[in-house]
Amino acid sequence: MAIVLSLLRIKNLALVEDLEWELASGFTAITGETGAGKSIIIGALNLLLGERADKSLIRTGAESCTVEAIFLATIFSALNLAARRVGCGTVRRRAAR
Repeated sequence: MAIVLSLLRIKNLALVEDLEWELASGFTAITGETGAGKSIIIGALNLLLGERADKSLIRTGAESCTVEAIFLATIFSALNLAARRVGCGTVRRRAAR
């Protein structure tokens, strides 16, 4: 079963004020110079996978931060099981964009 990240949305996490990243199909590599924000994206993905959040992650001047994602999967029962393991709600089938 393939689970594919389709969209990543980050608000007020570390230095990121508002980011919406729609990933194209195929292989995606994150590259960039030191300080470009690669670690923030990886940190956001870790939060989605159940890593504990810390108040120090909230962007200076903001009251809260959010990390949201859309995953595409062929078998939703397996995705729901994975989501429940990290404390997320169940996943609903959504019509293709």
